[in-house]
Amino acid sequence: MRYVFLLACILFFSACSGVTYTPAPHTKHDRVFIDSSLPKDIVKNLREIKNLNGLLEFDLILRSSTNRDIIYKVTWLDENGLELPNVIDDEYRTIRILANKDKRIKKVAQHKSAKDFKIYIQRK
Repeated sequence: MRYVFLLACILFFSACSGVTYTPAPHTKHDRVFIDSSLPKDIVKNLREIKNLNGLLEFDLILRSSTNRDIIYKVTWLDENGLELPNVIDDEYRTIRILANKDKRIKKVAQHKSAKDFKIYIQRK
């Protein structure tokens, strides 16, 4: 009886947890974190470069088999993995992905000290 109660409590509290992110399976260094309610193959490509001004840039391509509204947020990190202040991308932004069409997200870091980034994607 005790085990049934314990199992019921575990299931109840795990169902009450918030959004669960999992890394996209084929992205470099697990930089893209996708809400568990979205398909993992929504991310088609992720490229990054250092531009001529020494700023880190990325180009993310998303694709969905159905029309879908999503929200995303970018977090820029320094060489120690600490989050940098980010006035432009501090809030989640909404975009619409049309069925079987590529949707491109391009961002440039605001600081030369940005050495890495994380992208969080959720269903709207």
